[in-house]
Amino acid sequence: MAEDPVSGGEVSIPAIIAEVDRLLDESGAFLPGLCNVTSYLFHELPDLSWLGWYVTESVGGDLTLGPFQGPPTVPRIGWGKGVVGSAAFERAVQIVADVRRFPGNLRDRLGTRSEVALPVIRSGIVQGVLSVKSQQVDRFSVIEVELFSAATKRVGDRWPKQGLCSQAAPKDGSNDERKG
Repeated sequence: MAEDPVSGGEVSIPAIIAEVDRLLDESGAFLPGLCNVTSYLFHELPDLSWLGWYVTESVGGDLTLGPFQGPPTVPRIGWGKGVVGSAAFERAVQIVADVRRFPGNLRDRLGTRSEVALPVIRSGIVQGVLSVKSQQVDRFSVIEVELFSAATKRVGDRWPKQGLCSQAAPKDGSNDERKG
C-alpha cells in the first residue's frame, strides 16, 4: 500500500488493478465489465466528482459519452477539444491541475477544477478516453495517475477490436426486445 500525498489515504495499485481485471473478466462481455470498473474506480477513490469514458466512433471523429459515474455531462466532445479531446488528439495523458487555466477548456456544470484524461489505445488506434474529474484544484497525485494509466491499459487490452460503438443495437430496430 502506498500513501497518496494528496488525499492522505492509501492507494494500492496492485490490489485495485487486480479488482479491475476481475471485473472486466467476470462479466463475460466487455461493456458490462467496463460499467463495473467505472463504478468501482469512482467509489474507491475519494473526492472525485466524475469518472467516465468517452469512445471514438471513427478516427478523428467526435468522442461519444460512454459509461460514467457522476452527474450528466456533455454527450459529445470534438477531437482536440477540451481536456478529453486533447488526450485523444495528442495520444497522451493530460493532467490539468486547474481546468480554468486550460486553453480551450469545455465548461461543465460539475464545478470541475482538476482533471486527468487518458487515451485508451488498442492496436495503435485511440479507442476512447478515460476522464476523471474533481472539484479540488490539483487533486490528482502521481500515484493516482499511475493507477489510472494501469487501469486504462487493462481496459485497452480488452477493448473490442471493432470498437465499442459498433456493439450498439442495429438502427433498424431488429434487436428491439420491446417488439413482439
